[in-house]
Amino acid sequence: MVYLWFSLFILSIAGNAVLIWYVRKLINQFKAAIESVAQVQAMLDEYAMHLDTVSQMESYYGDVTIENLMKHTKDIVKVVRDSGSLLSLTETDEQEEPEEINNANS
Repeated sequence: MVYLWFSLFILSIAGNAVLIWYVRKLINQFKAAIESVAQVQAMLDEYAMHLDTVSQMESYYGDVTIENLMKHTKDIVKVVRDSGSLLSLTETDEQEEPEEINNANS
């Protein structure tokens, strides 16, 4: 009877060790996904600012194609931000979009 309890105890310890390893592995993958989304957000913000600068140039001012690109970029940034907030480990207030993106269609 003692052997049975000892065997169950050892199995329990081994099972817990495997679960702890697996959870740590999942957490590391989750952190990598969050960092990846943050990098994409930063790149999209930079792209949006660059596109806004181009749209304000005299030769492109009022160009429909540029305005459509700005609208599409704004939509993509919103989707990526929403995805990033879903992955966030902490609950934060909704992030505001940069003024450069908001003022692009003004």
